[in-house]
Formats: sequence, C-alpha cells, structure tokens
Amino acid sequence: MPTPVNRRLGTATVLAAARLTKGHGIAVTASIKTFQEAGLAIGTCVEPIGPEHSNEELAESILFTAEIDPAFSGAARRIPIPGTALAKRGMITELRLAQIVAVTRLVVPRSVTGNCAHEPGTVPIMGGANLLWAEVGANPRDTMEKTEEGRGHSVHAIRKLFTEREWQAQAGSSHFFAKGLYNFLNSTLDCGSRRSR
Repeated sequence: MPTPVNRRLGTATVLAAARLTKGHGIAVTASIKTFQEAGLAIGTCVEPIGPEHSNEELAESILFTAEIDPAFSGAARRIPIPGTALAKRGMITELRLAQIVAVTRLVVPRSVTGNCAHEPGTVPIMGGANLLWAEVGANPRDTMEKTEEGRGHSVHAIRKLFTEREWQAQAGSSHFFAKGLYNFLNSTLDCGSRRSR
C-alpha cells in the first residue's frame, strides 16, 4: 500500500491495469483510488485482451482508463501459455491490437500523452502506440527461460521498431511519468522536506 514514505523514497507512478476478466468486463479494485489519494500517478492499460472480449467490454475498460486521467494508457493483448485453457481461446492479431490502441488514443484526455502497446510491434505503433515495454529475464508469457531470447524485446530492439516507423525515440527517462513526478515533487514540498540547491 503506498504511503507518504513511498513517495519520499521516489515512487511517483504505479501501474494499475484495467484487467479484463474472462469475457466478463473489468476487475476494478479500490487500489487505484488509494494510489491517487497517496499522490501517485497511475499508468494503466486495458489487458489482457483476447478474441472473446467484445467491443462493448473494451469500450467500458477504455472509458474507465480515461476517467482516471492516467500518466499513460494503452492496450495489451493476452499472450496465452501453450497447453492452458486460455490458449484455446486464441490471441488477437497485431492489427486488432493496433485498432484498440488507436481507439484508446482517441478516448483518453489529451493530457495523457503516453499510449502503450504490448507486445511491441510495428503495427501497434502505426495504431498510435508511442510507449513500448522492454523485457528481460523470466516472463510467464514466454517458454524461454530468458525472455530476451524469446518474446521479449531489448531497449535497442524497441528503438529499432520506432525508427522503422520513422519515429524518433527519446533517450533517457520517460517523460510519460512526468505527471507522477509532478505529484511527487508537490507532495515532497507539502511535507516540508524541500532540499536546498
């Protein structure tokens, strides 16, 4: 649970997914409100999207993410583990993911500049994704022990995806978390712990 101590330690933004639950809408907890009351910005996306999720369910989830005014939003397709019950449901295509990413961009407020997609690909970038996730190490969505040798993408690989679409990739920290940093700095000043320069 976030506390003012977490903010003083540098936590400014948390990821709180608008999780789709087996074709039955979104699972929403009080966590998001708690995070916001603690002064943390929320990064979110609609996930894990599968072929069984209707346009109405997706619209409900996208509207929910728009209402919380997140630091970033977006969409992620479900990557099923072979042999599981969810694997039988299948996986949406990159083109469908790009469509959902595009709709998300149109719905969320203009103040939300980050529009993520997972898994990384050039098609979701064409749909408006400007935030992709690099992954290394263990990954439950991958059959490889080191996901960077399987489904995962390095920072270098993601930069290449953006440059292939003629986008310029930013070096350094993500500015999409600036909303969380703004909240963090304000809470630090409110707590009377301003440092001299």
